[in-house]
Amino acid sequence: MDSQADETYPLSLLAWRKDGASSMAALSILIALTIGLNVATRGRTFAQGSARPKQIGVTFDEMQKMTGFSRGSVASGVRLLEQIGAITKVKVGRASLYELSGIDIDGHWAQLPRSKLLRPDGALEVKLWPRTKVTLGALKIYLILIALRHRHFNTTSINFAGLTKWTGVRREELRQAIGFLQVMGLVAISDEKDDRHLSENDRSNRYRVLGLGRIIQQAVAA
Repeated sequence: MDSQADETYPLSLLAWRKDGASSMAALSILIALTIGLNVATRGRTFAQGSARPKQIGVTFDEMQKMTGFSRGSVASGVRLLEQIGAITKVKVGRASLYELSGIDIDGHWAQLPRSKLLRPDGALEVKLWPRTKVTLGALKIYLILIALRHRHFNTTSINFAGLTKWTGVRREELRQAIGFLQVMGLVAISDEKDDRHLSENDRSNRYRVLGLGRIIQQAVAA
């Protein structure tokens, strides 16, 4: 990454004009890897202060099955995730492990609503999404709303300028992308009042990621 802005807002680097469906493949793979790691470590207990596992072995065939993308798009998606620093590929013999960046650091992990994202057949819901610029924008917005969700209020407070900064989605395209998330039953706009409304300068919207409760303890995915 060439600039501090790129390091701070990596999702803005994934653009439909530049990367097309490979950007959607990248984010779908990131979700698949996160859910897969959570499933692999479910039921295990970790001593306080000990590092959580952050590597998972997944084949291209498995990623294709979960995301619905072609082998070529999966390969491109993995490269994009490496370029933005989201994952590191580790070779072990002829196999590859994928290391998720930052999930062992407090404040760098986020819950994912697996019940909303995973189909009974083990594939992701995003597998059925149309591969368009709008749905790429929706996916980027969704991940940012998850990443910035307030652990106590259980909502994400952000205005359109903030969404554009974090995701690179143009302001005039935000409503359509957010509307798509609402139709898919993934996000709702919240009208609940909380302490953040005390500021008269607050012009942000409140978004609730459906399928998640308040954060009680650290987790990679839920």
